[in-house]
Amino acid sequence: MTLRRFSVTLLAVYGALLLASHIVRRIRPSVPPPNPAVQIQPVGAVRGNRILAARSIQLAYRTFGDSTKPVLVMVHGSPGSGREMQGLGESILGTRYRIIAPDLPGFGQSTHDIPDYSFRAHAHYLLQLLDSLHIADAHFLGFSMGGGVILNITDLAPDRVRSLTMLSALGTQEFELLGDYWMNHGLHGLQLVGLWALREGVPHFGRWDHNFLGVPYARNFFDSDQRPLRPILEHYTKPMLVLQGDVDPLVPKAAALETYRLVPQSEMVMMEGNHFMTFQRPDDLAPAISNFLGRVDGGVAPTRASASVDRVRAAQAPFTGKSIPRASGLAMSILLLLLAAATLVSEDLTSIGAGLLVARGTVSFIPAALACTVGIIIGDLMLFAAGRLVGRPALAMAPFRWFLSEGDVRRASAWFAKKGPWLIVATRFLPGTRLPTYF
Repeated sequence: MTLRRFSVTLLAVYGALLLASHIVRRIRPSVPPPNPAVQIQPVGAVRGNRILAARSIQLAYRTFGDSTKPVLVMVHGSPGSGREMQGLGESILGTRYRIIAPDLPGFGQSTHDIPDYSFRAHAHYLLQLLDSLHIADAHFLGFSMGGGVILNITDLAPDRVRSLTMLSALGTQEFELLGDYWMNHGLHGLQLVGLWALREGVPHFGRWDHNFLGVPYARNFFDSDQRPLRPILEHYTKPMLVLQGDVDPLVPKAAALETYRLVPQSEMVMMEGNHFMTFQRPDDLAPAISNFLGRVDGGVAPTRASASVDRVRAAQAPFTGKSIPRASGLAMSILLLLLAAATLVSEDLTSIGAGLLVARGTVSFIPAALACTVGIIIGDLMLFAAGRLVGRPALAMAPFRWFLSEGDVRRASAWFAKKGPWLIVATRFLPGTRLPTYF
C-alpha cells in the first residue's frame, strides 16, 4: 500500500469512528452516576449578570447539621465538587452550624452544560440557591477558585454575608500565573482549545464528557476575570479569615498576604502545608475556622470600622508589585511549561510575555529564554514532521488539489532545494508564511 493510500484509509477510519462517537454521545448523553447524599435544586441559568428565566439548570448540594443554626456555605475549587469539602465541614460542624456544600454548575452532580462558567455567574447561582432554601444570610468559605465566587457574592449581596473565610483562595490578578489578565486569558484559552479538541476531536463515545480536567474546568478559568477582585477586597467591611499553607504551589502565600493587607480587619492564619491540606488535614484546619466563626457570631470579630489605624493605612497604600514572589518549584515548572506551550500559538507574543515576566522578576532570563526556545523548536519540528508524513498525500486531496497541480509541486520543490535555507530564515520575519513553508 502506498503512503498516500494508507494516509487516506487511516483518515477515513478515524473520521468514521469520530462520527460514530458523536452520534452515540448525542443519543446517549453521559451523565454522572446518581448520588443519594446529594440534593437537587432547579435554578435559572446565568449569563454574566443576567438570570435567564427561560432556561433552568440543576444545582446539586449537600447539606448536614442543625437546620436552625447559622449557615456555613463551603465553596469548592476548580475542578472539584462539594464532596471534597465534606470532610472539613464535618470537622467544623459540632452542633453549631448547618453546612451547605454545593456542586458549582459545570461540576459534580450539577448541570455541566451552562452558558457561563465564571465565578461571577457561580455567585448568582449560589444566591439563587439561598433564595430557594429561604436562607437570609450565611458565612461563606471559599477554597481556591471558590474564593473568587464568595468575593463576588459579597459584591452582589453584601447584606447576605456574615463573614468570609479565604482558604488557600485566589485573590488579586497580579499573583495569578503570569500576573496579567490578557496574558493569562490567552493561556486559559490555549488550555480550553486543547481540552475541547480532545473532547470533540477524539472518538471516546462519552467516556471523556465528565473528565476531572475537562472543558468545564477550562471554561471556569477562561470565563472568569480576577481584575475586579482587588476593588471588592478594598471595599469589603465584614469579618474575614485568611487561612493559607506556607508552601502552596498553586496559590502563593504572597497572594494571601496581599488579601490580608487589602482587608485591614482580616485575620491571618499561616499554616505548614500546601494547597491540598484542605483534603488531607481537615482536622488541623477546623479549629481556626470554628474559632473565627464563633467570634463572628458572638459579635467580637473585627470589622473594617474597628480595624487598627496602622492596618487601614497599610491597606490604602498603592500596590507596587514588590511583594510578587519569584516563581520556584512546581510553580516555576508549570510556568515554563505554559511558556513553551504558548509558543505553539504565537511565538512573538509568548516571547514578549516572557520578557515582561523577566522584567517583573517573576522568572530569570535563562529559564524563560530556554522555555521559549524549546517550545519554538518543538513547534517547528512538529510542522516539519506533519509535512513529511502527510504533506504530499494531503496535496492530492480537496481543497488543495483544486489550486495545486503535481507540476506546481515539482517546480516548488526544485526552487525550495536551491533557496530553502534563505526561505526558512525569511519566514521568521514574514507573518503568516512559516506554517505553510515548513509544512
